[in-house]
Amino acid sequence: MRKRLITLLSVIMVIMLSGCETLLVDDELREIKDHYEAYQDRNLDDFEDLATFINTATLETSRSSVKIKVSVYDEQREFVEERLASGIIFDEEAAYVHVMTAFHVTDVMQGYTKTVRIYDYLEREFTGFIREESDTLGISAIRMIKPMVNPLLPIELAEVPPIQGEPVLLIGFQSGIINAMTMGVITGLDIVIEEDQRTYMATDLPSDDFGDGAMIINLMHQLVGMQHHALIGEDIITYAMMLDAISAFIEEYEG
Repeated sequence: MRKRLITLLSVIMVIMLSGCETLLVDDELREIKDHYEAYQDRNLDDFEDLATFINTATLETSRSSVKIKVSVYDEQREFVEERLASGIIFDEEAAYVHVMTAFHVTDVMQGYTKTVRIYDYLEREFTGFIREESDTLGISAIRMIKPMVNPLLPIELAEVPPIQGEPVLLIGFQSGIINAMTMGVITGLDIVIEEDQRTYMATDLPSDDFGDGAMIINLMHQLVGMQHHALIGEDIITYAMMLDAISAFIEEYEG
């Protein structure tokens, strides 16, 4: 896997260097080079490196992951359904932390209402308040009171977009377990699905519907994607919102 990343980096650098001598491209190449040189220092074929990566994800990164329960009611306030999914803490300010999840997790029919409950890695329960829902970007934001003891940590966004073949870790509520983890690689980028015309990243990360809204991180524990939906069948395909969509949503949300 390490050799594959180095080979991909070399190909990218050759393509981008041919005929491109602007300072902007040089800066982009330098960022990519630095990014993947960092990967060369992380050989996950070595058990100790893998154990360190998983331990850090378990003890630190998982504090940015939450479970979300959305209860949906019709116009007569009759209970319709309960949705269980995942969420990612992406910001904090004053007495609040902010959680993002996939848009379809919180979206309801016109006239319907919903309540949102959030559960952290300690299974503490919080009330969530919808702050933003973007059908265009496919992401929703929820605000909740910040716990003062054992605080929750906003995830760090990756500075460099991921590439195909890059190893990633999914942390979420998949399989009905809080902060379940599965590992795989990115199998495709910039994939357009006809149903909604959004652009997705494809992975071979095993997951399920409970993982919608879960974080996908790189080997530096930085966010590179958010699960949108998983196809459960013979072939494992989990589609994720891409980093540029997440960054655009956060910029719009904070602005």
